Amino acid sequence: MRASEVLSQPFRLDFEHAGRHAWHIPDFLGVIGGGMWLTDVRPMELIKEGDALKFAAAGEVAAACG
Repeated sequence: MRASEVLSQPFRLDFEHAGRHAWHIPDFLGVIGGGMWLTDVRPMELIKEGDALKFAAAGEVAAACG
């Protein structure tokens, strides 16, 4: 499949978790095969504990948008 569009760092996601404010900027938003894919790209050794929460928040937004 080919991507018809790819946006780098497409938006800043601001959210709250456990009463604290956090933010995350996903790496890419791609339109591929009629669907949209929100992607973060990071080597495993650079993923910190707080990153899992940010990735999960981005996943929730992607799921809510369909």
